[in-house]
Amino acid sequence: MSYNYSPDKRKLDKDIDKRIEVLKAQMDAADKQNSLKSFLSQKIDECVTTSIKSNRFIKEELQRRVEQK
Repeated sequence: MSYNYSPDKRKLDKDIDKRIEVLKAQMDAADKQNSLKSFLSQKIDECVTTSIKSNRFIKEELQRRVEQK
């Protein structure tokens, strides 16, 4: 099946250009979203690690104090 777009070629080209721009914008937004997800994931990992270290310190300090008594 062949289509004859000759009379509307300019309109078709504009439509295609608009679709390409929309897709580029969507790709950019997805990249930014993935970057944000990666950043937040890293920060959550840092918080969890800090929390674990803090809990470990508290546990060790409590054990030390109990042993001193």
